[in-house]
Amino acid sequence: MDFDTDAIKSAFDMARSAFDTVKALKALKSDDPEAANAVEQIELAEREVRLAEAQIAQSLGYELCRCQFPPVPMLKDRTDNESATTIYKCPQCESEHPSQEHFAKIRRTQQAFDEHNNRMAEKHNWP
Repeated sequence: MDFDTDAIKSAFDMARSAFDTVKALKALKSDDPEAANAVEQIELAEREVRLAEAQIAQSLGYELCRCQFPPVPMLKDRTDNESATTIYKCPQCESEHPSQEHFAKIRRTQQAFDEHNNRMAEKHNWP
């Protein structure tokens, strides 16, 4: 099944925009208890839309950032040249997955293996 992820994101963006517009209109009558209740209902609906967006993104294979709840779908940012690993970035907090610390740990581990192999090659006169 093919999904047009841009269309899905656009639909959620339009829904969010509609909620924001209605919320702004309802806020104009903030002294009205019914308006306050309507704003609460709109905020609840907006949160449910964000949760649905996260669930859809997860089902489509997107990484999720846990900087807030509901989680934010992370977007492909670039590919690490050394490992050919895709790096995803959160549009909210700009954190990356995998992180730069992840790649630094891999480099340190590889360096330790290389040093060990060099020591063993020297010790045993391997070519």
